[in-house]
Amino acid sequence: MRRLLIHWLNLPAIHSPVLLRTDVGDRWSAWTGRWRLDIGPWRLTLDRRNDHGSVWDAIGSNPGIAMTHVMEIVRVDGRHFTACQVEP
Repeated sequence: MRRLLIHWLNLPAIHSPVLLRTDVGDRWSAWTGRWRLDIGPWRLTLDRRNDHGSVWDAIGSNPGIAMTHVMEIVRVDGRHFTACQVEP
Protein backbone atom coordinates (compact mmCIF):
# COMPACT_ATOMS: atom_id res chain seq x y z
CA MET A 1 0.00 0.00 0.00
CA ARG A 2 1.07 3.62 -0.37
CA ARG A 3 -0.84 5.04 2.59
CA LEU A 4 -2.66 3.95 5.71
CA LEU A 5 -5.62 5.91 7.09
CA ILE A 6 -6.58 5.72 10.75
CA HIS A 7 -9.74 7.22 12.24
CA TRP A 8 -9.29 8.63 15.75
CA LEU A 9 -12.20 8.85 18.16
CA ASN A 10 -12.93 11.55 20.74
CA LEU A 11 -9.62 13.41 20.49
CA PRO A 12 -9.70 17.02 21.71
CA ALA A 13 -9.24 19.86 19.24
CA ILE A 14 -5.75 20.50 17.94
CA HIS A 15 -4.72 23.83 16.51
CA SER A 16 -1.74 24.28 14.27
CA PRO A 17 -0.08 26.82 12.01
CA VAL A 18 -1.38 24.89 8.98
CA LEU A 19 -4.69 26.12 7.58
CA LEU A 20 -7.02 23.49 6.12
CA ARG A 21 -9.69 24.47 3.58
CA THR A 22 -12.69 22.84 2.02
CA ASP A 23 -15.26 23.94 -0.53
CA VAL A 24 -18.69 24.28 1.09
CA GLY A 25 -21.09 24.91 -1.76
CA ASP A 26 -20.43 28.43 -3.02
CA ARG A 27 -17.89 29.38 -0.34
CA TRP A 28 -14.71 28.14 1.32
CA SER A 29 -14.39 27.03 4.92
CA ALA A 30 -10.98 27.25 6.64
CA TRP A 31 -9.74 26.04 10.03
CA THR A 32 -6.52 25.10 11.79
CA GLY A 33 -5.98 21.50 12.70
CA ARG A 34 -3.23 19.72 10.77
CA TRP A 35 -0.10 18.34 12.37
CA ARG A 36 2.59 16.69 10.26
CA LEU A 37 5.59 14.87 11.65
CA ASP A 38 8.34 12.79 10.04
CA ILE A 39 9.54 9.94 12.25
CA GLY A 40 12.23 7.76 10.70
CA PRO A 41 10.90 6.50 7.36
CA TRP A 42 7.32 7.55 8.19
CA ARG A 43 5.34 10.74 7.69
CA LEU A 44 2.33 11.14 9.98
CA THR A 45 -0.39 13.67 9.16
CA LEU A 46 -3.20 14.21 11.67
CA ASP A 47 -6.21 16.27 10.53
CA ARG A 48 -9.00 17.57 12.77
CA ARG A 49 -12.47 17.61 11.22
CA ASN A 50 -13.80 21.06 10.34
CA ASP A 51 -16.96 20.66 12.46
CA HIS A 52 -15.04 19.42 15.51
CA GLY A 53 -16.54 22.05 17.83
CA SER A 54 -20.13 21.00 17.27
CA VAL A 55 -19.25 17.30 17.37
CA TRP A 56 -17.28 17.80 20.61
CA ASP A 57 -20.24 19.62 22.17
CA ALA A 58 -22.60 16.82 21.10
CA ILE A 59 -20.51 14.03 22.63
CA GLY A 60 -19.99 16.15 25.75
CA SER A 61 -23.70 16.68 26.37
CA ASN A 62 -24.71 13.16 25.34
CA PRO A 63 -21.73 10.88 26.05
CA GLY A 64 -20.81 8.85 23.05
CA ILE A 65 -18.16 8.21 20.46
CA ALA A 66 -17.40 10.25 17.35
CA MET A 67 -14.66 10.21 14.75
CA THR A 68 -12.84 13.49 15.40
CA HIS A 69 -9.56 13.13 13.49
CA VAL A 70 -8.03 11.23 10.58
CA MET A 71 -4.37 10.26 10.45
CA GLU A 72 -2.52 9.37 7.28
CA ILE A 73 0.71 7.36 7.44
CA VAL A 74 2.97 7.26 4.38
CA ARG A 75 6.63 6.54 3.80
CA VAL A 76 8.74 9.68 3.45
CA ASP A 77 10.39 8.18 0.33
CA GLY A 78 6.99 7.38 -1.22
CA ARG A 79 7.64 3.63 -1.43
CA HIS A 80 4.99 0.96 -0.92
CA PHE A 81 4.77 -0.81 2.45
CA THR A 82 2.74 -3.47 4.22
CA ALA A 83 0.53 -2.95 7.27
CA CYS A 84 2.92 -5.18 9.26
CA GLN A 85 5.75 -2.70 8.66
CA VAL A 86 3.87 0.05 10.50
CA GLU A 87 4.72 -0.55 14.15
CA PRO A 88 3.59 1.37 17.24
